[in-house]
Amino acid sequence: MTIFDVPHRSLGSEMSRSYTERTSIFAAREMLGWMGGLFNAFLAYTIFFKDTPEYMPGTKNPDPWIFYGMTGATIMCISVLITFFGTRQYIQNPIQQTQVFNLKLIFQQILVALKNKSFLIFFFGYLFIAVSWGMGSSLQIYMNTYFWEFQSNMLASYLGIYVLATFTAFLVVPKLVQFYEKRTILLTAIALAALIPPIPILLFVNGYLPAIGTWDLFFATIPFLYIANSSLSASSIIRESMLGDISDEVELETHLGQQGLMYASSSLIGKLNTGLGILMAGLALEFIGFPQGSQITPSADHIFNLAMVQGPLVALLMIIPFAIFSMYKIDRFKHQEIIAELENRS
Repeated sequence: MTIFDVPHRSLGSEMSRSYTERTSIFAAREMLGWMGGLFNAFLAYTIFFKDTPEYMPGTKNPDPWIFYGMTGATIMCISVLITFFGTRQYIQNPIQQTQVFNLKLIFQQILVALKNKSFLIFFFGYLFIAVSWGMGSSLQIYMNTYFWEFQSNMLASYLGIYVLATFTAFLVVPKLVQFYEKRTILLTAIALAALIPPIPILLFVNGYLPAIGTWDLFFATIPFLYIANSSLSASSIIRESMLGDISDEVELETHLGQQGLMYASSSLIGKLNTGLGILMAGLALEFIGFPQGSQITPSADHIFNLAMVQGPLVALLMIIPFAIFSMYKIDRFKHQEIIAELENRS
């Protein structure tokens, strides 16, 4: 998937150098990506992991996981083929000369890119978002199972909220970019994604939400889920669009088009999002002594500590990427100057 993902991201940057249109392109990419993931989750909760008397919720059942994984892999393969044939029309300047693979040259280009302050801000800002949000996402299944005690049919109903949140970001973010700078939108999205998720946890702990495992509790959490995931989708759209602007700046400084390298770094962090998230979640579970195994019931203290890690602690970790991205300096005016200089050079 990485072999497909990196050039696919780069193509989105090359399709337009416009500060605003580039955001619209990545908004569409983000929406379709989320829709694919949500469809896979829909299959999980409605087909593969239905609740049974033996396994409540159905995600505790270990048997369907292999079939679920194969189904997801098949969907990805079909999507890749559709994308490949659908974007062949954008091959306008086929490469006439092939370049011999040169590992030394690759490392030289990486070092050149690392000298760009905007790229460093993006890389480390996105990295810490991946660590914090990946940790929260990895712990979410534990929260749904042990803290909220939602059943599989409730979790399947959540998918509609995810769809609505993604579609909201798809519609709203390109409009916002016409009036606000990308840094402002990103910082706002990060702040909301950090501050909103702990609110229902704290309200429930203090007795302000309905009883555990009920539909009333489920509906009470929907507004918080909607705002948090709209913000998360918005931040993803803006980051990918910002990276295209950064690649223009790097091209101006180095005389090299390094979109592939830029988006390879984004793809790498996307993979780390899962890997580091699972690692951090595992370490957190070990730290609070959370019991392992589907047949083990955690104590009330274990569940409370889990909630404090998945909510307030993750929110505190999001302060780091917020501080890093606050140093980002490319606005629409600077980007216009970059594009003007690139066009004059050509």
